[in-house]
Amino acid sequence: IETHNGYVFKTIGDAFCAAFINARQAVCAAARIQEQLTSLQTTELPLNVRIALHTGVAEVRDRDYFGPPLNRVARLLAIGHGGQVLLSGATQGLVRHDLPLHFALRDLRIHHLRDLGSPEHVFQLLHPDLREDFPRLRSLDGLPNNLPHQLTSFVERKTEMAEARSLLDCSRLLTLTGAGGTGKTRLSVQLAAEVLDDYPDGVWIVELAPLVDAELVTQTVAETLGVRKGAGREIAEALREKRLLILLDNCEHLLTSVANLVEILMRACPHVRVLATSREALGVAGEQAYRVPCLSLPGAEDQPYEILIEFEAIRLFLERGLLADPHFQMTASSAPSIVRICRRLDGIPLAIELAAARLGALPVEKLAERLEHSFRILTGGSRRALPQHRTLQALIGWSYDLLTDAEKVLLRRLAVFSGGWTVETAEVVGRGGIIEEEEVLNLLLRLVEKNLVFSSPVTPRYHLLETVREFAWAQAILSIEGEELRNRHRDHFLQLAEQAEPYLIGLDQTVWHDRLEREKDNLRSALEWSSQQAEGSDAELRLSGALWRFWGTRGYLTEGRDHLARALSRTANPATRAKALNAAGMLARLQGDYHEADLVLKESLAIWSTLGRQRERAAALNNLGLMAQEQNEFQAARALHEESLEIRRALKDHWGTGASLNNLACVAQDEGNLDAAWALYSEALGAIRLGGSREIQGMILTNLAEVAILLGRYAEAHSLVAEGTQIQRELWDLMGLIHCLQTRATLALREDDATLATQLYGAIEKIRETTGATLAPHERGLQLANIATARQGLGSDAFDAAWSEGHSQPLEQAIELAQGKTKVGE
Repeated sequence: IETHNGYVFKTIGDAFCAAFINARQAVCAAARIQEQLTSLQTTELPLNVRIALHTGVAEVRDRDYFGPPLNRVARLLAIGHGGQVLLSGATQGLVRHDLPLHFALRDLRIHHLRDLGSPEHVFQLLHPDLREDFPRLRSLDGLPNNLPHQLTSFVERKTEMAEARSLLDCSRLLTLTGAGGTGKTRLSVQLAAEVLDDYPDGVWIVELAPLVDAELVTQTVAETLGVRKGAGREIAEALREKRLLILLDNCEHLLTSVANLVEILMRACPHVRVLATSREALGVAGEQAYRVPCLSLPGAEDQPYEILIEFEAIRLFLERGLLADPHFQMTASSAPSIVRICRRLDGIPLAIELAAARLGALPVEKLAERLEHSFRILTGGSRRALPQHRTLQALIGWSYDLLTDAEKVLLRRLAVFSGGWTVETAEVVGRGGIIEEEEVLNLLLRLVEKNLVFSSPVTPRYHLLETVREFAWAQAILSIEGEELRNRHRDHFLQLAEQAEPYLIGLDQTVWHDRLEREKDNLRSALEWSSQQAEGSDAELRLSGALWRFWGTRGYLTEGRDHLARALSRTANPATRAKALNAAGMLARLQGDYHEADLVLKESLAIWSTLGRQRERAAALNNLGLMAQEQNEFQAARALHEESLEIRRALKDHWGTGASLNNLACVAQDEGNLDAAWALYSEALGAIRLGGSREIQGMILTNLAEVAILLGRYAEAHSLVAEGTQIQRELWDLMGLIHCLQTRATLALREDDATLATQLYGAIEKIRETTGATLAPHERGLQLANIATARQGLGSDAFDAAWSEGHSQPLEQAIELAQGKTKVGE
């Protein structure tokens, strides 16, 4: 190191920390180190050393270095392997045109490091004398998890991290408790990132803050983990043999439901651990609670300036202060004011962040004075500090009081959102009174600048921290705006659902399904509020009736049926009721509840017939035809589909005509008339291409492939499977993908590839467990027969191994070869 003008400023165990005058000399030193260590290696003495290089501006103090670049290079080092030299994007940018002879760089692509901050572009140093081939980097990208990436750096809390990790290692349930704003979520997410290697089946965060309905707890957990959406025991059964960590964030408003589920998991799943955050413990047997303390603080304002950076609260204030004012720094003269601010705020992370955000508008000395004045008023002049649980509320109140009247109004109105919002929705809900629509964006950006609203770096969405949202909503209630805001929010998302409805089967259906997915929590909130309206309001029924395709396609079958059942218990106008009855029938059919589906679909048909609504009547006939067909009542099914087809042709409804022709072809295929089925499917495909529905086009292509298999035209079947599956994959239609996988498995069996067929059947079962979907009886019978054939051909051990592989692999890996016979419902 010293030969190349480097300086070893610290050793930690067997690790050397060094700084260099320039990046090129650091690269040369790293290469020389690896060359010499390689030459010294023997079988008895392997010397596998990792080296990482990063470039950044650090703070120098007492011949040591501090700051984010040190944390970053440590995280980069952690993902490498012995013998490997890794460079960050910053270092690569400095040396790429100035590498010594025979040196080169290999692009290892972008990786997310364990600090959960912005991703890092990683490069590997190459040289003829160095080893080149290494396993995949040990970054977050190579391990199963859904941990969120953070917008700001994590101020290291060594003591808390060590204590919490120790408790997690010896307890299967650890709950981080404390008042809002103390950093429970950030600490838990960082802890989860640190222990990823301990859980081969992954670390999964379940964000509970947006939920308003306690019954959605198990469903949200199941959805996140990719297991059957049902009761806690069904989730536990799916996780019985898994080794994973579940992070349940913000449990305090759903304590009973969360505790019930966790208790079931603790009893049934010996290798599952739970890390929870809540303002109070869950109260489950065996729980270990850890109260998250506030950040460390100096004992007095006159602490020596040189040691202040050692305190977590000071480091956080300095880092966040730089975001508000790039020229901000601590000096000997400003240090007492910084200490006063952090001490006044009790070291509460969120409070410090909110205060630091003001540095763009106030010098730090003025900020300290105004805080002191405001808190003296809040405490009635008492010299005692506010209790910690009130300090944050006081700070948020102080920040709120400093807002303009228009900013206050908008903040209150934004608190009505669950799960975030876009600029467009903010303009709809936020306008009115003293706020013109064109002013909303500027006001929103001002709230972002003041750290009261946060924006996502990935999608153009905004959100409030839960503590701020609670405060703002309380202000909305006090201003008598609460009910009006809930109504405005409900009306907007009702309009969105009804606007999306016709597009959920068209060329742009993926866009609209994804849009509804992003607004899922807001839609749930709108449904919940609608259910509380006085008798005579049809908002809940309209919302539920408009969302059934989204629920069906994305696998929210049980949730959708629950909403529809509740809404149908209320009176409504006949057309609204008929539409909701149809929706309830189709979701019941997808779950194999034919008795319930038959009842509600027949009631829907009767209403449409009375009203003389031919288009809707044709849809009801079609759906009853599907019911008959799936119960092997082919003669009745054909009659219903033909009646539906006649109406649609008269209406020149290309989409409906294609759907009815497809379903008539399915009847012919089920009866064994393959030539008729092929002709009808082909005619249906032509009609659908005129009508522009990608969803049904994918269905018909896969149904044609199934007929091709039965006719022994395997090459043609492969082509049709690939095309149909690609469409279903783009739409992410889970119901369609089940059939894609099933038919592709049938094709594999016909071509004597029982291993592939078994893997696909394992994947099918995983989707069915996740969604609660069922197959029609005759389709299930075919699948069971094929599974028996595959087991017989492979033998039990090989079959079980292939099934397990298919069941555990990501769905993306299975659907590339999938195809399936699907019928069209409306």
